[in-house]
Amino acid sequence: MSRPLVAATTTLLLLLALPGAHAVVDAGSVKIAEGSFHAITLALNESTQVLVTVSRVSGPHIDLFLLDSPNFELYRHGKQFVYASEGSRLDITKANLTVTVSDGLWYVVLDNTDAGKAHPGLLDAFDKEPVVRFEVIHPFTVPDQPDQVPLLSGPQAIMLSVVLVTILVVLLVWAARAAAHHQKVADTPATDPTQRVDLRTLPPESREPR
Repeated sequence: MSRPLVAATTTLLLLLALPGAHAVVDAGSVKIAEGSFHAITLALNESTQVLVTVSRVSGPHIDLFLLDSPNFELYRHGKQFVYASEGSRLDITKANLTVTVSDGLWYVVLDNTDAGKAHPGLLDAFDKEPVVRFEVIHPFTVPDQPDQVPLLSGPQAIMLSVVLVTILVVLLVWAARAAAHHQKVADTPATDPTQRVDLRTLPPESREPR
């Protein structure tokens, strides 16, 4: 296999591996003070499926809110707000959820205030600061029309087309050269080294030295 074909095939395999790749937005472990919160920002350019995993290591229960930008500002200032119910969980020690979030600025909030159902120190007056592990991932884009799910995005589709055309051209050139080589070998007469020329069969003029 020629070097261009190997390079093109390698690029194709890497390209096909891209859509399955997961991008971690934010992950870690945090200690949330009483009356405080930890917010993870999601700046989304398009509708995206988001995975949220939360696990309490120690301390009281917490609330998990998914808030858009206007409601996050209301929440920060202690005013009444509305959370996205499909991406929120109340009075929890752990959560593992998947939610489709539209484009815009969003916040995943780990809450240790009285804003939700869980309240700091309600179960243990001496342990009011939970330690929480969290991970927020958005693996792939979800289009607005589920019946029109593209396998690849625009740039990836263009790259894939270029790679496929390159592979096709290389294969055609390789096949043409191979066919020409085989034809050349077939047209070349075979030489038998065991054959000997009998001078008696040659005409007299051919036997005279020159």
